[in-house]
Amino acid sequence: MLQCIHPTYKEIDDQTVHILLPLAFDYQMDGLLHRCECFLVQHKLPFLEKVWLADRYKLNRLLVLCLREMRPNSKIDLTGSRYYGLSDRVKVLLLERLHGSTVPEVFRNFHKFLKIF
Repeated sequence: MLQCIHPTYKEIDDQTVHILLPLAFDYQMDGLLHRCECFLVQHKLPFLEKVWLADRYKLNRLLVLCLREMRPNSKIDLTGSRYYGLSDRVKVLLLERLHGSTVPEVFRNFHKFLKIF
């Protein structure tokens, strides 16, 4: 972890992001959380994995981007542990999106606000 916050900045990858996120969240390391979120935005991971991480670690920018790229009638496994691990709020957003709802206005405005990242 120290290598990721030290000025030399070790790169975050598929393995380290799962180690660093809980530590950064627990110790309120906003800079490292932001770097992990940027990594997750740019890299391919299973959709529900990204949504679960966004929900668990309060990565709102990532959650908004996932919801925006999700299409109605998408094929999503709603029986897996990642789905059951989501908060009720995010489950509702996913189900509404699956049934054709647009991304709620509050998230559209929130995404505009987050363009500063």
